[in-house]
Amino acid sequence: MRLHRWARYGIGTAVIPLLLTGCGPSGSNVATPTAVTSPASGAATSGTAAPATAPAAGAPLSAVIAWIHAGTTVDVSKFHTATTSDGTLNDLGPDVAFVSPTKKIECMTDDRAAPSPTGLSCLVQMDNPPARPDDNHGNWVGGWVDFPGSTLGIGSLHGDPGQFTSGTGNTLAYGSRITFGGYDCRMDSSGLVCADQTAGSGVQVSSGGAVPFGCLSKATTPEHGISYACGAASTTTIDTARCHSGDLALDALIGAQGSTTSQTFYIRLTNTSTQACTLLGYPGADLLDHNGHPLGMTSAHSSGNDPSAQTLSPNAASAAAIRFTDTGTGCPDSSRAAGVQIIPPDETQPLSATIRNLYGNGAAALCPASLTLTVDPMTDGNTIPHR
Repeated sequence: MRLHRWARYGIGTAVIPLLLTGCGPSGSNVATPTAVTSPASGAATSGTAAPATAPAAGAPLSAVIAWIHAGTTVDVSKFHTATTSDGTLNDLGPDVAFVSPTKKIECMTDDRAAPSPTGLSCLVQMDNPPARPDDNHGNWVGGWVDFPGSTLGIGSLHGDPGQFTSGTGNTLAYGSRITFGGYDCRMDSSGLVCADQTAGSGVQVSSGGAVPFGCLSKATTPEHGISYACGAASTTTIDTARCHSGDLALDALIGAQGSTTSQTFYIRLTNTSTQACTLLGYPGADLLDHNGHPLGMTSAHSSGNDPSAQTLSPNAASAAAIRFTDTGTGCPDSSRAAGVQIIPPDETQPLSATIRNLYGNGAAALCPASLTLTVDPMTDGNTIPHR
């Protein structure tokens, strides 16, 4: 899957190093993001003297925390909005968003994704982002950093921009300290430092790589290029609330169309696990040719359809409609689609299926006239056509 926004975050460009430390929890107007520099209160202190520069690899967590506390505290209420590229100002509710003065680090929380929020995520322009694992296929974003709490993941698959579709937060000026949820962060010309004293862990991420602090140790996960976890040697913590790709079966079908060019097909995700789970949001989507290779489609969210949580008991399903423009005149085999690849909301592992004809036999033969798919959010699985 190919999204224009991602071009900035997965290839070799200069980067201000990102430092993330700690294991924390996780109407519109026309406006322009602003830099917030005025302090809300005096800088806090800790029992350890603050180092003159950002902590280096091997520094104790107490020194990291002291360095953050030496920053000038800003009013977090000024960071609950995000502005899109066309100037639309979006209210983020409880979520927090901010960007570095160079615009090379964009961060945002996603409490709006409850019941399965993933905490703080950042998009970072890296010199050498983690490479896509050999068995991962789809839209790889090497500069995506997920920091949900006791784990850290760098580089992952993302079928859509997630919470970053809301835009970019206000600029957090150098020397500023911002506190929200379980996070305490300071922006510096050398990067961003965030800490959670309760968790007792931290990590440094920069253009040169990642260095863990405290409880974070190297982990092996299929979702990320580089992974760390607290108190676990090999896997990330399991979020039982969210439906994971491995718990879902994908089905896709297309029915009779009222137009030769405006086409709609449907995808259905069925919970194959023994536990209830929840889907919330838009799936990422791409079409597959007859050899199962992605065509490189862009997923665009439909308008006027607000996502709602879909709690699936075992064997229950959620569905979504996907629209595209067909040539109406056929196409060569190289651009003809017979299947679809889907990344469930908030997941990174793709699922694939043949697009079946609802009123016929065998696979559909789709001839997209453009590289854009318009995707609805996941909804009740009974709302789509059935055989």
